[in-house]
Amino acid sequence: MRKFLAVISTAALLTNMVSCDKSESSESTSVVSQSQSTIETLEVSESDFEFEENENGITLTKYIGATENPKIPDTVAGLSVTKIGDYCFDNTAIYAVTIPDSVTKIGEGAFANCYILCNVEFGQNVQFLGEGAFACCDQLVSLDLPETLESIGPYAFYECWYLQDITIPDNVTSIGEYAFYDCYNLKTMTIPENTISLGVGIFSSCTALESITINSQITEIPETTFYECENLKSIQYPNSVTKIGANSFIRCYALEEITFNENITQIGEGAFFGCENLKTITFKAPSVQLGSESIGYTDSTEAEGEYVLIDGVNVHCIASSGVEDYCSENGINVTVE
Repeated sequence: MRKFLAVISTAALLTNMVSCDKSESSESTSVVSQSQSTIETLEVSESDFEFEENENGITLTKYIGATENPKIPDTVAGLSVTKIGDYCFDNTAIYAVTIPDSVTKIGEGAFANCYILCNVEFGQNVQFLGEGAFACCDQLVSLDLPETLESIGPYAFYECWYLQDITIPDNVTSIGEYAFYDCYNLKTMTIPENTISLGVGIFSSCTALESITINSQITEIPETTFYECENLKSIQYPNSVTKIGANSFIRCYALEEITFNENITQIGEGAFFGCENLKTITFKAPSVQLGSESIGYTDSTEAEGEYVLIDGVNVHCIASSGVEDYCSENGINVTVE
């Protein structure tokens, strides 16, 4: 079964992070064509849940009801429902859900592996989405996240394949690692102004992603952030960015040119490896440390595991920036200005 797993090794490689067995995904009833606004949810009672008390009210720990479009109650046992607990709805056959305003936290894997879930109506007080909260929810197309949201956990929307329309609210300060991994229908994204922390690989394998805007609070683009975003054409990033992590733009085939700002000091190993159409690269910074194969290299077509120079790359830089030495050592055309 295609499943989001609770235990994830922090040292896992990109290809071995979270297991979602796709073998049964095609068997799910496709409901992606339904509009969010046309789906109603039905009241369910506290008898449809297992639950426990927490310091602020009630945590729902397991959904045991039969209703496929539940409207979660705001009170259970006379107390406010404040949390949807870890794996509460995991692998249930719900296609729509309404979360009440009383809920402030959605736990780890709370709605993971809900393969036909296509409509989520959030309450207006949710502040935290836990790790893998909606991982492997194939049929989610559009999500209206609440403005109260402050944190998006790691793997939150991992392999939400059909997700196209989602806006990160302005109050979000952190986005966890691989949060949108393999959301291959996302086309555009803006990181809001208050976000100060980005995890690694948040948009890895978002193959339809074409443009990204990053706010002025971000100082580093972490490793594998845009790994194999092969349609990424436009990157709007601020002068606050000083470091671009290793493998961050591997095989972004649609990139054709890029200008690095005056404050860039480091570009990690393999950062732009395999960007075969990236032919014009401009550096404005006085000193830049370039990792091995960070620019100008791609996979060899003749020998697996080997790499070659990309033909026709032209680099522009200022004198004594360190870029000239990199280009000279690697046989890349450089113009010093």
